[in-house]
Amino acid sequence: MVDISHGISLLSQGTGYGILIGLGVFFAVIILIAVRIQKLYLMEDSGRSEMFMVANRSVGTGLTCSAVFSSWMWINETYFSCVVCYEFGVAAPMWFGTGLCFQVALMAVLGVLSKLKVPHAHTSLEIIRKRYGNAGHFVFTILNLINNIFGCSNMILSGSQLVVGITGMHIVAATILLPFGGESVSLISHGP
Repeated sequence: MVDISHGISLLSQGTGYGILIGLGVFFAVIILIAVRIQKLYLMEDSGRSEMFMVANRSVGTGLTCSAVFSSWMWINETYFSCVVCYEFGVAAPMWFGTGLCFQVALMAVLGVLSKLKVPHAHTSLEIIRKRYGNAGHFVFTILNLINNIFGCSNMILSGSQLVVGITGMHIVAATILLPFGGESVSLISHGP
């Protein structure tokens, strides 16, 4: 087993900075071009909440399945599966994915059932407000906010750790520069 913690890296630090900043700006420009094309030719305005949250309710079954999978399969799970595969062999990520397929299927069924019961709701918080009132809505808003902070923090730290492992750049720099692409999209499209 090769120990990469003693300065051995696949790419240089400069390449790491170039990847983080360059790809961040590149993807920001691609996303902005795609949004402009959609607005001009498809009459889809991503600034409206109906389009942003549920794609004007025009998403088919296949895209819904991929959305469910992508919501579940964050970079944390991908990274964890690779590490477990390296440590324990090919069967470990298979068991990991097999065990979590039940949760994905259960959440998909719950999503379908909630859409049948409350067809005009956009988010789970709207369902909570309708069922439990303003107090329940406030509690679940705080819980969702905490969950999103932890989830986003974990994704940023996992991604930056991958960049550090490949390039050897400083962990703080990687952690700060990784969300740069998403931030540049919001600054370019909406202003500071």
